[in-house]
Amino acid sequence: MPRAILINPAVTTMGYSVITPRWLFVIAQATPTDLVGNPVLIDEVVQKFDPEMVEPGDIVGIGVSTGNCLVGYRILQQAKSRGATVIMGGIHPTIFPDEPLEMGADAVVTGNGDVVWAEMIRDALHHTLKRRYVGGRVSGDALLKARWDLLDPTQYMFATVQTVAGCPENCSFCSVWVTDDRKPRLRLADKIIEEVNELYDLGFRYIIFVMTISIRLRWGVSRASQAPQPEDSLRRSGRSD
Repeated sequence: MPRAILINPAVTTMGYSVITPRWLFVIAQATPTDLVGNPVLIDEVVQKFDPEMVEPGDIVGIGVSTGNCLVGYRILQQAKSRGATVIMGGIHPTIFPDEPLEMGADAVVTGNGDVVWAEMIRDALHHTLKRRYVGGRVSGDALLKARWDLLDPTQYMFATVQTVAGCPENCSFCSVWVTDDRKPRLRLADKIIEEVNELYDLGFRYIIFVMTISIRLRWGVSRASQAPQPEDSLRRSGRSD
């Protein structure tokens, strides 16, 4: 069975990381396991990508921002040389979709991959992969939870849970309003609570809530022992401990 290999490129590999790369685990959730099994996740901050792990027919997904796109293109060439189909997405390809194709990618996805990733996997397997896919701006209720069951909690200090996508501001130094639009899209509270409970069970006591709304509200850090106890929410989610 061909595999899906998802790679978060990094300039430096340290063996551990401060913050989980959320996209990696969200796209893992979007991966159709009936077609390719559980995806293989490589966060290069923690573990260097080894091209020898790639086999002909594998589908490699690489997510990049501008800061790590050169490293991503190196991985692209390595994976292609091993016979893989390579798809690139992320902030940088969303703004510059032609560039990854010029660098040799088989396909590029712009916007959110939550919904369109499964289609890309099917098309790649059926040899009908298009050059471009538009993931668009997925509605808040359709934003997927992360597959934290694939996470090694000993490798990260903080886990990330997204609450909002999009930002009404238009700061010149920020790409969020360009890639995620200026209309905020709220995730469902039950989905957020489900993720927080799962991360708590994995041992996390510090969680970063990611809100792409204004620099003043962009990051919220919650410590379980200091935050108000969401008793009603936990009851609704089936938690009693």
